[in-house]
Amino acid sequence: MKQDADVIVVGAGAAGLMAARHLAEAGRKVLIVEASDRLGGRINTMFSAGFQNLVEAGAEFIHGELPFTIQLLKEAGISYIPMSGDLLQYNKGEIQEQSDFIEHSQKLEKPLNDLAYDMPVEDFLNNFFSGQEHAEMRNSVTRFVESYEAADAKRASIMAMKGDLTEDDDEQYRVDGGYCRIINYLAEKCEALGCMIRLSDPVREVHWEEGKVKLYTSATTYHAKQVLVTVPITILQALPDSEYAIKFQPSLGRKWQAAKMLGAGMVIKFLLEFKTAFWKQNNETKNMAFIFSDETVPTWWTQAPKESTLLTGWLAGPNAGNRKDASEDVLLTDALHSLANIFKLSPAFLKEQLSKWHIANWQQQPFTYCAYSYATVGGHEAAKELNIPEAGTVFFAGEATHVGHAAGTVEAALASALYAVKEMLKTNFA
Repeated sequence: MKQDADVIVVGAGAAGLMAARHLAEAGRKVLIVEASDRLGGRINTMFSAGFQNLVEAGAEFIHGELPFTIQLLKEAGISYIPMSGDLLQYNKGEIQEQSDFIEHSQKLEKPLNDLAYDMPVEDFLNNFFSGQEHAEMRNSVTRFVESYEAADAKRASIMAMKGDLTEDDDEQYRVDGGYCRIINYLAEKCEALGCMIRLSDPVREVHWEEGKVKLYTSATTYHAKQVLVTVPITILQALPDSEYAIKFQPSLGRKWQAAKMLGAGMVIKFLLEFKTAFWKQNNETKNMAFIFSDETVPTWWTQAPKESTLLTGWLAGPNAGNRKDASEDVLLTDALHSLANIFKLSPAFLKEQLSKWHIANWQQQPFTYCAYSYATVGGHEAAKELNIPEAGTVFFAGEATHVGHAAGTVEAALASALYAVKEMLKTNFA
């Protein structure tokens, strides 16, 4: 059989490139096959979109001192900048300071620590905080879970959310020069080690037996001894007859069932650049970092501490899912009306102030169809199933397969890649 590589890595996001780099360093001949026309996956730093500076259409923050991410940045000589500024909340027509990303965290600690079994977040709130006196708290926690985790509170695991709901003081960082610098660094390492990269080549089928893989793409057929699949969870969840599914032969029914157990978070991200930083004219918001609200587009942040006229809006979870088919004009109107209510300005003024805008609707993005995964009840075991290799031949990695801290992040993608590489190197087919 023709041998194109020892290993084919499907997907050139953070997980795929990290894995390819380490496999190549271990002496494996690696081919990376990517469906889209660029590297990075859900990391998408945009430089030439007409904005004054780079903007992050995808991943933007490092959520704390995350070991694999920080180690990679230090190795590459890339600095990272802490975010600063005030956390604010717009509620009932008033803007107030908020001490943490999640309110009421102290009230949650004891029932969460005493909880003996897992349940959806919504059930937990209804069981332990059912009274009318807790209505504001239930709304706040649900809003956090659905907006921050991009999760559905009816499915999201309260046990998995426990850390985020009660330990919320991690520093937030941005990558100096954009998250793409991590992707570019890994890609350069891969190419220097002899990895081959094929873009715009969606994988359609994977035929496999122990020690042999035949991979069919839109353009050609590749052969290898092992395959590592690092696609978003939505691709793994797709029905076999879906236009974006990857069909496995023999079928991997247990893996498909496991993938279906995990949640796929929906996000619409709004990048709005204005002629002036109008929020700085108000004493309440002049030092704003984040502002949270109950508006249609509820969450907004600045580029603080960097001086910028960019505001980033965030609509996530079921509310984003409900608007996934809305046109960009409708979504932009939603965004401007939300800002108008928060800052007590007219939509017409904001539209006149708007100099450039971009809306990243990740649930409509080809080859992605979600932002990041979230843990459901039973999701821990599902992720563990995805980490079990098939006959030492078919492997999976990506943020959704990670079992541990920093779920749904670039850190999770990097960690999952290193775990998969360790497992792959246990087998060396002749």
